[in-house]
Amino acid sequence: MQKHLSKIAWTCLVLSFVLSMVYFWQAAAQTGAAGIIVVDVLFLAGMSALAYLTFRVVVFRRRLTGFVRHLLAGNYDAGIRETVGINDETTRLEKLLNNLADQLRTYDKLFAERVSMSHRALELLYRTTAQAVIMADVEKRAFRFNPSALALYNVDQKSYSFDAIEKLPANAAFVRQFHNTVAVDKVPVERRITLQIPVRNEQLTLDVKIVPLKDYDERVQLVLILICADGSSPTGPAGL
Repeated sequence: MQKHLSKIAWTCLVLSFVLSMVYFWQAAAQTGAAGIIVVDVLFLAGMSALAYLTFRVVVFRRRLTGFVRHLLAGNYDAGIRETVGINDETTRLEKLLNNLADQLRTYDKLFAERVSMSHRALELLYRTTAQAVIMADVEKRAFRFNPSALALYNVDQKSYSFDAIEKLPANAAFVRQFHNTVAVDKVPVERRITLQIPVRNEQLTLDVKIVPLKDYDERVQLVLILICADGSSPTGPAGL
């Protein structure tokens, strides 16, 4: 019975309203004390049921609002506080929502582990590959050179800001192509480019493949610039 308190309260509320209307007219016609007592009892029962339902709805709405806000903020550890001492339909729904939060927390943990593994694998490949690679972080606005790219330029500095590369006149064509790939085309492209770095103004003309990596919103977050080992473009046109 305790699991169906809300249904019982709704039923009591409806029956109290209907029966009180019937007994009210009878009591008014007969002016009997018994009829008035029955009406009073029904009225109190209906008001009690209404007060209980209002209390449960208001409390649950407040807890549900906080729960949803935590979910939207990515905080799956918060959950929803379950009612103590009452085991009705609303309490069962609170338990289901906490089970949902547990499932989301488990999924989020597994997803974070997968992302971490993918990131570490990419970082390992980036550092150990014999191919010269320049990684461009669009959000941080920085170019990172892997060991092979550093050896190609014969420098030790691993990272250069977008501003440092863009302000060099020799990089004008490269900068145009890079920004076009990031903001417009968003597809891999192969080109012959001239790329100069600020250290000792080292400048090389290279055959590269520019590969943009997009997120779920189709925004480019990372760009890999793969430098061909033999110095010739495999399939793409020259022209920068």
